[in-house]
Parts: sequence; C-alpha cells; structure tokens
Amino acid sequence: MNRLSNEDALQLARLLCRKIALDVDAGDRSSIKAIVPILSEFPLLEVVWPALTEIGIERATKYNLDIDPDLNELITKLNSAIPQNRNE
Repeated sequence: MNRLSNEDALQLARLLCRKIALDVDAGDRSSIKAIVPILSEFPLLEVVWPALTEIGIERATKYNLDIDPDLNELITKLNSAIPQNRNE
C-alpha cells in the first residue's frame, strides 16, 4: 500500500471494511477470507478507524467476527494498535 496516499489508503480500507459489513449482514462471510489479506497489508492505523466505523463492535459481536479464524490475526493486530488504559 506504499503507492497510495494516506487519504486514499484510508478510503480504500473503509470501502473494504464496508464490503465485509454488508456481506456479513446478508449472511455471506466469503468476502472476509478475500479481504483480510488485503487489509493486513495496510498500516494498522489506516485500518483501525474503518474497522470500527464500518464493521463495528456490535456487528463483530453479533456475528462472532472476533473468533473468525480469518479475522482473528487482524483483530489482534488492530487491538495492539489501540492505546489501552494502563491505569486499571
């Protein structure tokens, strides 16, 4: 993804995450396997916001996307990119 500007990469990540969201809502999980390797090539910070806004935590929980084998590694990487509250 080095050839894309940050804005273009963010927009493309948003579109890919939206595709996953729409397909999962329609009962089709096949795009996950095709799209996750593409998203894995993006800088993590370019994927965090689109994943949260387009797929969302509610959808991820509803459809058990957090335990999907194709998404698990990407979710783990995204989680590590989000600052955690260390005061707990």
